[in-house]
Amino acid sequence: VNNVETLANVPSIIKKGGDWYASIGTEQSKGTKLFSLSGNIARTGVVEVPFGMTLRRLVEELGGGVPNGHKLKALQLGGAMLGFIPASQIDLPIDFEGLVSIGSGVGSGGLVVIDESACMVDVAYMLMSFAQSECCGKCLIGRLGTKQMLDILQDITNGGGQPEDMDLLAELGESMALGSLCPLCGGAPDPVASILRHFRDELEAHIKERRCPAGVCQGLTQ
Repeated sequence: VNNVETLANVPSIIKKGGDWYASIGTEQSKGTKLFSLSGNIARTGVVEVPFGMTLRRLVEELGGGVPNGHKLKALQLGGAMLGFIPASQIDLPIDFEGLVSIGSGVGSGGLVVIDESACMVDVAYMLMSFAQSECCGKCLIGRLGTKQMLDILQDITNGGGQPEDMDLLAELGESMALGSLCPLCGGAPDPVASILRHFRDELEAHIKERRCPAGVCQGLTQ
C-alpha cells in the first residue's frame, strides 16, 4: 500500500484500534475519505468526511452550495473518467458500492460541481478531448474510439449532429469499455453515457433543434 491517504490513517488506527476505525462510515464502506471540492461551489478546498454522508451535505454544508443564485445541475465525483450525477440524486450517500451502481465512484476523491450555466454536451466534449490527448495509442479501440467520439461530440456542439449520433456514441462507448487496455480509455465513455442517460434532452436539443439550452456552444449560438 503506497497511497498517502491510506498511510495517513495508519497512526490513528494503531493508536485507537481497528474497531474504532470500523465504527466510522457504513457497513460496506469504512472510515473517512478526503474530497477536493472544485467547480461552481462557494467554498473550494479539501475536506475529510465519513462514508455515508450524503452528497447534499458535502456540497451544501461543507462546500457552501452553488454560488450566485444558480442551481445545481450535476456533480462529477471521483475523477474525469467517471459519469455525471444529476442534481436529482444529490441525497445519495457517499459509499463505494452505491456510487458504482449509478455509473460514478469515489475514485480519486475529486468533486466537480456543475451549475445550470454549463452545457453538459460541452463538458463531455472537453473531457473526451482530454482522454483523446492522453491516450497512449497502444490499443486500437482506445486510440480510434476516443478520436471518433471526440469528432462526433465536436460536430454536435458545432451544429452538425445527426440523430443517429446518439446510438453511435452508445455503441462506441460499450466497445471501448470492453476492449480498451487501460482504465483511461475504458472509462472515457462514462461521462457521455451518463449524459445519454440523465441529460438526453440537452443532447437532443443540440441535434434536433440546433440549439444549446445553456447558450454555451458557439456553433449553436451564432
